[in-house]
Amino acid sequence: MKRPRFTFALTIIFLMLLSLIPTTAWVHMAAAQEVGPTLDPSTIPKWVTQLPIPPVWEPTVVRDAGGNVVSHNYTIEAVRFTQQVLPAGFPATTVWGYSGPSVDRITGAPIDVFQHQPASSFEAVRGVPVYVKWVNNINGSHLFAVDPTLMWANPNDFMPQAPYQPYPPGFPEAQSPVPIVTHLHGGESKSASDGGPLQWYTSTGIHGADYATEKPTEPNAAVYRYDNEQPPGTLWYHDHAVGITRINVLFRSADGYSTGLPLSYITDRDTLMAYGINDLTLPPDRSFPLQVVAADKYGYKWAKWVTSIEIGDEEVEGFWESRGYSNSGDVGGFPFG
Repeated sequence: MKRPRFTFALTIIFLMLLSLIPTTAWVHMAAAQEVGPTLDPSTIPKWVTQLPIPPVWEPTVVRDAGGNVVSHNYTIEAVRFTQQVLPAGFPATTVWGYSGPSVDRITGAPIDVFQHQPASSFEAVRGVPVYVKWVNNINGSHLFAVDPTLMWANPNDFMPQAPYQPYPPGFPEAQSPVPIVTHLHGGESKSASDGGPLQWYTSTGIHGADYATEKPTEPNAAVYRYDNEQPPGTLWYHDHAVGITRINVLFRSADGYSTGLPLSYITDRDTLMAYGINDLTLPPDRSFPLQVVAADKYGYKWAKWVTSIEIGDEEVEGFWESRGYSNSGDVGGFPFG
């Protein structure tokens, strides 16, 4: 089997040539999850739109007779809306995202309804349970073509027969209703509140085989309980419906992956950033625009979809490192801790 041939855009070391940086520094690489624009990127001006600071969801605080906090309860809707993703002057983009009452993180001012991509954050307190009522209010057809020949949620129990229609656009019977289920990635949750692939449900009330809810609710919703007993950390939530996550998440909120490498390793090994493979530009589903090629490191150090590089004096713990993986990532070494 032929090994892929990477095309290298640059070595990370070239970034250091303009200043004297101690080799004890760390280089931190962050990746964006959503890539593959449909417009010519050369026509889009860069660095002209201020990035928003996401607010936090506003809970209903439940207390017992003694005034002690029992739980934080939320109602969050998944909805379709338009957002100015591109700079001013370009058309607005149709997206899917989460919607609900929030609080401005800077001013503390309440926001009656906040719907945005990325969405608001949950600020949980360790030991205080959270109940979230996740409501599917995504009506109409999916914005992308669904491939019903794969194993997927299939709310209409539809199986295409030969001769097959061209894909895309595919089959109207697979485009609606839209199944979703929200999974807390990295959360220690009971199975009924995990948001597993078969726990999906539609806005019309069709349920997957493993649909579950902690409390009785409407047929287009599920109530999940998060106990928050695990160590503090940053988690993220996303759609998890079987066979359709890949196109649902394109319209959902997702945080970027990150990892770090010591500058001494980068300078000694001439660590490279790849923009192509086998004479082709990296495709969006592979790692566009850039991928780290870190020789003798485990795969979680080979960051993909890299959009920013930072240099600092302190050791960096990335996504997996903050969850117990070794920060060195050396092949042959123990990968944990």
